[in-house]
Amino acid sequence: MNKDNVTIQPFADADLPRCAEIMGAQDPWKALGIGANRCLSAISGAHLTRYGLYLEDRVIGLAVVHPTGFASSPYLSVLAVEAAHTGRGLGSRLLARVEEEVFRDRRNLFLCVTSFNEGAQRFYRARGYVQIGVIKDFFKPGVDELIMRKVRGETSQPPFHPLTTSLPPRVGEGGGNKGFAAWPGGGLGAAFTVYRLFSPPSCSSSRRRCS
Repeated sequence: MNKDNVTIQPFADADLPRCAEIMGAQDPWKALGIGANRCLSAISGAHLTRYGLYLEDRVIGLAVVHPTGFASSPYLSVLAVEAAHTGRGLGSRLLARVEEEVFRDRRNLFLCVTSFNEGAQRFYRARGYVQIGVIKDFFKPGVDELIMRKVRGETSQPPFHPLTTSLPPRVGEGGGNKGFAAWPGGGLGAAFTVYRLFSPPSCSSSRRRCS
């Protein structure tokens, strides 16, 4: 593969199914049983900023940012490169493009990494991200979501001091909320974003749709 043939550009709606396939074929989505249909839902929406990694005219990776997804700050909800093209610095290149645009006028960029995804944790830590919170036992007991943050122009960040709160019940469910921990003064934006993607779909009889 010639890296000169790889470009980063907004991906069109026509490429959404292909991007969802790339997501669903990789961890953590694959390990958590999150298929292409739910991945497709997670990356659809005019409110999202979407980046496609293209080899000539074929999409081989994607990044998706919710502009105000965590405490009114940008939240990187997806970064994925097709397995056949990993290990070539393309994920770093894609992340660098995201950061370049986010940090033009925003101070923070947040993301979540599943606790068993140690490779992703190393990847982000090597690029300046620091864990600042955790959503405990989020998908199932023993599987947490680690909240990570990068601050524009800073090489170190304050230590993590958790505050415990809870997620709201889904439509049609009672209690049993998962615990959520964040830095003092933080918000629940990322928890809601991850909650929609990782929790089993439920249907509302009043709206006649599944979330």
